[in-house]
Amino acid sequence: MAEGSTRTVRALLAGALLLLGLSPGAAAPGRPPGGGPGWWSVRLTVSVEGAYRLGDGPGTGSKAVTGTYAYRARWEGRLEPDQDDFLLVHLKTEVLEWRLSERTESGDRMTLVETTDVPAPDLCLNYVLRDGKTVEFDFGLEGAVPVPLLNAAAGLRLTLPRTATTPEGFAGGGYDAGLTKGSNRVVLPAGDLGRRRAERAFSWEWETAGPQSGVPLGPPERHEVKAVVALAMR
Repeated sequence: MAEGSTRTVRALLAGALLLLGLSPGAAAPGRPPGGGPGWWSVRLTVSVEGAYRLGDGPGTGSKAVTGTYAYRARWEGRLEPDQDDFLLVHLKTEVLEWRLSERTESGDRMTLVETTDVPAPDLCLNYVLRDGKTVEFDFGLEGAVPVPLLNAAAGLRLTLPRTATTPEGFAGGGYDAGLTKGSNRVVLPAGDLGRRRAERAFSWEWETAGPQSGVPLGPPERHEVKAVVALAMR
């Protein structure tokens, strides 16, 4: 190609970039000047299986009540760079599974109740915090699940899972005190932000014999939690 034609093509390309609000060699829209990721898509999936038992006491009379539940939900959104931190943008949350069943025994009689009419808890991702070489996710299930099902007015509520409420290295109270296996601290290495795709799984088990500090209205209960965090660089 002749030198004059080459200069013409370069001029046309430069003009097109200026119309897009870019200078030649600038980063694409939504991406920082250094060529790093513009943002990350985030998908958080949480699964819970739980059980509880109520003996003689408020709301049960002389009946023994045992219950189980299963819950699974997915939170989707994105992380946008904000200097040394992030802006968390929520796009949607979907409840994928919610089942609650309860068996009541009184003498020789047994009553089984299965329902999905009780509103499912909300999966809330509260914030994502970068601290040096780690990225911590803070989330929990929000909402009230009254038990027993046949007497919701008894005032008892299931304790719903959440991530750690105390800094690492300190003894936890409230929900954290009921952990029996694993850790409810959901922390990713900051290096995952530099990968095209990253996925990490976390799990813990929790149990309490009854009302405790921070959980004043809960029956004896236990649950197992699995959480999967997936990031994709955009």
